[in-house]
Amino acid sequence: MGEVSKVLNDELGNRRSDIVSVNQIPIAAASIAQVHEAVLSNGSDVVIKIQRPGIRKKVINDLKVMAWVAPKLVGKIPVAALANPPALVELFAETICEELDFKLEVANLFEIKRVLYSNLKQEWEIPDPELELVTEA
Repeated sequence: MGEVSKVLNDELGNRRSDIVSVNQIPIAAASIAQVHEAVLSNGSDVVIKIQRPGIRKKVINDLKVMAWVAPKLVGKIPVAALANPPALVELFAETICEELDFKLEVANLFEIKRVLYSNLKQEWEIPDPELELVTEA
């Protein structure tokens, strides 16, 4: 079983059967997630976004290191005088954890769609997520 299939099985459980095929090669990739073409059981062509395997654990570990180092930088390097390293780490931690939450991403997508459509920007094409297939990761 490929890594993508394992992630889908772990995240979707019984709902995994709703996805009948997945291209294991991503069509787009970034530091946190990657996007794959897939086909649903109803025949719809879709794209799926999955987190890179193990990324959540790596982020949490990195945040722990950053939180440990940040207070030690206060008063030690010139740039620390311009910023509060512990506060910057806290803000970064909040932001990166939001990036890891795909349910929040879908909520933001619906809000963008609502705003664009309420401003008569209907020429925009906004994806329609399959809500029953959206997980946090």
